[in-house]
Amino acid sequence: MSRKDLLPHRALEKGKFLRGSLVLILLVLAAALVSACDAGEEPPSNGPTPVEGSSPSPEIDPSSTSNPSTPLPTPSPDPRLDRTLVVCLGEEPVSLFPFGNTSDAAQAVMQAVYDGPIDRLNFQHQPVILAKLPALDDGDAQIQPVPVAVGDTVVDAQGSLVTLAPGSLVRPSGCYSEGCAVAYDEAEGFSMDQMTASYRLLEGLQWSDGAPLTASDSVYSFNLAAAPETPGSKFKIDRTASYLQVDDQTVEWRGVPGYVDPNYQTNFWRPLPEHSWGALPPAELVGSEISSRIPLSYGPYVIEEWVDGDHIQLRWNRNYFRAAEGLPRFENLVFRFIDPREAQANLDQLLTGECDIMDRTNRLDAVAAELQGLASDGRVSFTAQGNLDWEQVTFGIAPASYDDGFNGLTDRPSYFGDPRTRQAIAMCMDRESVLREVLFGASEIPLSYVAPANPLAAPDVAQYSYDPEAGAALLEEAGWVDDDGDPDTPRVAQGVENAPFGSRLAFTYLVAGGDDRLRAAEILTRSMAPCGISAEVVVVDEPEVYAPGPEGPLFGRQFDMGQFAWRMDGEPACFLFLSDSVPGEPGLLDEEGQPQHAFGWGGWNLAGYRSLAFDMACRDARAAIPGSPGYFENHQAAQAAFAEDLPAVPLYMRLNVAATRPDMCNFTPDPSASSDLWNLEELDFDVACE
Repeated sequence: MSRKDLLPHRALEKGKFLRGSLVLILLVLAAALVSACDAGEEPPSNGPTPVEGSSPSPEIDPSSTSNPSTPLPTPSPDPRLDRTLVVCLGEEPVSLFPFGNTSDAAQAVMQAVYDGPIDRLNFQHQPVILAKLPALDDGDAQIQPVPVAVGDTVVDAQGSLVTLAPGSLVRPSGCYSEGCAVAYDEAEGFSMDQMTASYRLLEGLQWSDGAPLTASDSVYSFNLAAAPETPGSKFKIDRTASYLQVDDQTVEWRGVPGYVDPNYQTNFWRPLPEHSWGALPPAELVGSEISSRIPLSYGPYVIEEWVDGDHIQLRWNRNYFRAAEGLPRFENLVFRFIDPREAQANLDQLLTGECDIMDRTNRLDAVAAELQGLASDGRVSFTAQGNLDWEQVTFGIAPASYDDGFNGLTDRPSYFGDPRTRQAIAMCMDRESVLREVLFGASEIPLSYVAPANPLAAPDVAQYSYDPEAGAALLEEAGWVDDDGDPDTPRVAQGVENAPFGSRLAFTYLVAGGDDRLRAAEILTRSMAPCGISAEVVVVDEPEVYAPGPEGPLFGRQFDMGQFAWRMDGEPACFLFLSDSVPGEPGLLDEEGQPQHAFGWGGWNLAGYRSLAFDMACRDARAAIPGSPGYFENHQAAQAAFAEDLPAVPLYMRLNVAATRPDMCNFTPDPSASSDLWNLEELDFDVACE
């Protein structure tokens, strides 16, 4: 199959006609320009410019006499013409509608249609279509006190959105820790902090149809996202007091009083084409072709055709704001859909040139060893790096059945109530072998819930290297004894709180599907056995294991140990282990009369872990902003508390594996980016990379 075979026939014929017509038009315009200069007229300042990449018109000295017999130079053809980049995706996007759960495949295609508006590289945000990111130091972001009164919507000291009432626990202006929070008492002049940030678009941005892209398109996007019919999280929207257009280039975000957002720099909604979408109500827009399949573009490429089950065909966007830089590098872009289960056959397509790029959606882990060999031979280029998916084993410290008190007759033993037991189990897990045998050494073991590459990762916290002897000794200390001297039998409880005397250290190990998870679980359970720990692997399909509580095993807190992954997106995710986010029956109160389960069965602290010290450090870190006093220190303190208490054992960062033709340049996947194709417009190959 030739590369032109990948393009629809009519698109190729149309391209030939346009290119032939374009050359003719350029010749006529060049002749007209020379004639105008000979007559002493000024060339029009708003006249057509050469196609990007062609030779500029020669400078003409108006004092000289032109020779009409001198032939005009023929413009050089644009080097991008007839060039095609083929990206093979391991799945077909369901939709390109930008709100809701967008798959990795959709994110890849959206890199071609929407550039930015803000990229994240090396865990730092970078402006793309904005002049800069707002900053408190520059004045385009501010924190100011505002008066509040009963009935106002505010964010309280726990970070929840509430209607202010007497007794509400809130942080007055200037307070950024739980220690200075107060109960509101309707005092006159009471004020809370309110954050604002301004975002200014680059000049001259256009949609692919030539319409100007302005700040109103971003405000339209915000209002669309806020509509009840539009899918997606409303967390940030609910904490937004206003999102308004200041002028054609500028929007201003204003937060609800009490909401000091550490990610304020990203509170800019991706512009969407109101002039194209605005006539449709949100409920219809979700599934409309103009928004979900062939949207207008301000990025490097424009979608021309989507053939279900086969490919998406795109063509360069002549109105792309970086066109003057010669970007993108290809006239044509094709996203082909291939089956990731056919890993070996897909690898052959890379070797034969049917695919130029195979990104993270292709699940190349199965052929990673072969890819390494091919890369060594110079036949492919290969990248493998830990991503933002944190694989871990969570301890069921407090099952839901414990919420009404521990019952030794009906409840299972409290295997993991003592932190020493959890630490010992971590030391009995051979996580290093998992890295070697499952992830071929391309990932690493995080020390907590923060990705190792994140600048906020704490390096000096408790660590638990594989040491079965030390683990066995710590189990003995915690009351789990080897009563028969046989390492092949489980230890038994002798003095373990809420574990009846003689209870065996034998429990189930829930695995949320996936061959790599199963292989990891087998290595870990095998390594725990010599410590006197019996863990039975139970594999459950992901839809079932992630079912909501109270029925779901994880969110219903009906498991002993469970292996799955959380996404480490944005700020350190200490909120995963806050006491008030334990899922459970709504309405249950603790000993102090506070709700045990503030979010009902929608909570996410699956371990049932509760720690006042951790809660305070986490909340204080989340209430501060980068660079402010306590921000870095509290994030470090929360990680230290987590590592000491160990409600979950960090296993590894899941892998992004990608491969390209060997002469591809500028392909630089970043673990914190939303797609391997974050710089799609700059990708190139062959002699252009020399």
